[in-house]
Parts: sequence; structure tokens; C-alpha cells
Amino acid sequence: MAAHNVFNVNTTDNLSRKDMIDWINSSLQMNPPLKKIEELATGACYCQFMDFLFPGSVPIRRVKFRTTMEHEFIQNYKILQSAFTKYKVDKNIPVEKLIKARFQDNFEFVQWFKKFFDANYSGNDDYDPVARREEAGAKPTPRQTPRPKIGGVSRPTPSKTPVASKSYLAPSKSPKFTTNTSNKQLEAKQGEIDDLLSKLKIYETQQAEMNQVTQNMEQERDFYYEKLRKVEQMCEPFDQQMYDEADEDTKQLYDEEKKQYSDVADFVNKVKAVLYEEEEGFGPPDEAGDAQAEVAEEY
Repeated sequence: MAAHNVFNVNTTDNLSRKDMIDWINSSLQMNPPLKKIEELATGACYCQFMDFLFPGSVPIRRVKFRTTMEHEFIQNYKILQSAFTKYKVDKNIPVEKLIKARFQDNFEFVQWFKKFFDANYSGNDDYDPVARREEAGAKPTPRQTPRPKIGGVSRPTPSKTPVASKSYLAPSKSPKFTTNTSNKQLEAKQGEIDDLLSKLKIYETQQAEMNQVTQNMEQERDFYYEKLRKVEQMCEPFDQQMYDEADEDTKQLYDEEKKQYSDVADFVNKVKAVLYEEEEGFGPPDEAGDAQAEVAEEY
């Protein structure tokens, strides 16, 4: 069975962030509810939505619902990617961007996912999202006991705000040079200011250079991460534990992928082809090594 793919995403009917959060909380009966789009960075909600759309498509017990660790975020996205592969969902998951929990990256992806969900939802009203999360060991957070009401009105505990002292509220007076201040003292002060400004310019230049180096390193990290992810996907059919835990459809998919390789040498050559595949700005290993050496020497 293949899912209905969504390619053309019309931005005119996109939901607002509030509407999107309300949809997720109501559909998955989240407790505690999501408050920010950035919380979707864990990937757990997407895994459960796939379980919602295609029952049994993800091993729900392996999904980490209560986690703040990036390596567990990545594990959730691996589970999601396996479900995408199984149902032939043609969508690249920008894992390295999503796990950083930045609003824009996660908002763009969830907008696409909402349209994907709508295109594949068949009205499965028997799905119990809370029970499925409990199967994965994600127990709901107990509700807090409300404050006692007085006269039918809930009264919050007043907070005490420290009162600033009069000395603090008094306006500060700018220091003034007296008539006894010599010109030499003024010139010395001006020299100190000029020196600080010069150092500040040097610092700003160095900071801009370091930002560029950091950006280049992040691009290189993403480039090699994508390579490793491709190799990892190629190795999945040969992972005995994953094969044993997979359902019959996934096992059949794994068997078909194994048949692509005539022998071990053929598999190794295809892995090498992925590893040594070039991209603009990234050369073979020896050139990349020379570039790194130049950066190291410069700094």
C-alpha cells in the first residue's frame, strides 16, 4: 500500500501556529498539551500521526515521547523515515534542521505534514492516541491541583514585588569635567577611547570570520550526515534486529533491496559511490583535508 504524496503545497490555506497546535493537541489528545511549534522537534508526534494514518506502520514502543536528547530525536526520525519508505512517501526529512528546534524549520515541515495527513486520512475514529502512547511508556502528566476558591472566584496568590529604594530611583548625574581638568587628561581619555574602538573593530572582524567558519562547518556536517544516513538506510536490510522486528511488508521490502546487490563487492562499491559522491563546495577527501588544514593554519 502506498500513501498519497503531497508535492504542491499551497501557502494560501496554511494554518496559523495556534491553529496547528490546536489541531495536534486535539487529534492526539496531548497531555500535557503542546504549547510551541518548536516542541515538534522530537519527531514523536509525526511518528504517532503515521501510526494514526497507517496502523502498525511504526513500532510505537520504540518511539521516545518524553525526551530532551538530540540522539533520541534522531532515533524517532529514523522510525518516521522507515515508515515513509514503507509507504513510498516521497518527502525528504530535514532531520539536522528539525532537531535544532528552530521555529521556522519545524513550522514549514508541519505545514507540509498537515496537508499529507489530510490527503491520507480515511476517518479512523477508533484510534486511541492516549492508549497508544501509554504502550510506548509515555504516561500523561498528572494535572495540578487547582487553588481553593473563595466565594466562587479563584484568587491567585499575590506576588510581592520589591520596592526600589529612593537612592535607586534618583536620576544619575553625568560626571562633569572640572575647570581643573587639563588638556593632557582629556587627550589621554580620548586615546583610551580610540584604542577601545580599534580593538572593537578587530573583534567584530574576527567574529564575522568565525561565523563564516562555523557556517561552513555546519554545511560540511550536514553534507556528511546525509551521506551517512544514506549508507545507514542501505544497511538496514542487513540489520538482523531490525529485520526481526519488522512486519511482513517491511521484510519483503528488505528482501527486495538485498536482491539489488549481486555480492558483497557490489554492495561495497555502491556504498563507496555514496561516500565519494561530490557536491558543489565539497571535493574528494584529500581536497577537503587540505581545506581544513588551511583553516586550521589560518586560526
